[in-house]
Amino acid sequence: MGFLVATLAWLHIFFATGWIGGALLSTIALEPSIRKMENYAIAQTLMANVGKFMGVFSTLTIAFGVLFFWVFTGGRFFLIDSGWGVMMLPGITLGVVAYVFGFVALLPLTKRLATATQKSPKDVPVLMSKVRTLSLVDLVLLALVFSFMVGSAFY
Repeated sequence: MGFLVATLAWLHIFFATGWIGGALLSTIALEPSIRKMENYAIAQTLMANVGKFMGVFSTLTIAFGVLFFWVFTGGRFFLIDSGWGVMMLPGITLGVVAYVFGFVALLPLTKRLATATQKSPKDVPVLMSKVRTLSLVDLVLLALVFSFMVGSAFY
């Protein structure tokens, strides 16, 4: 059981690191650089690749997180009788919110951006501004998730 818990925790943390790192890279480096580009075909390709990466990594983070939590707790999902459980619950909740936010808000916007790069380039700066705002929201959510998860490790 110890090896399984360790493996699931490792996979969860690995994919979470990719998810948070991808959000950080997108917000701090890619989005500002793309906004300055004149070749929107490159922007379209970058955003599509980042979107796929983020979708895979966020989904695997959630999946391995659920499996890890299930195995670690013996199937008792609501362990709020401990400091660990109290820290995990908001982390889990915000993680799911960030996941849904990515698929409901960011993904459709990046698809609109990809379409705009080909059909209406004049709309790209406005869409990039929206991407920037939503990316910052996503990054803040993920930083909060990270903080609660790290905090739970010390209970």
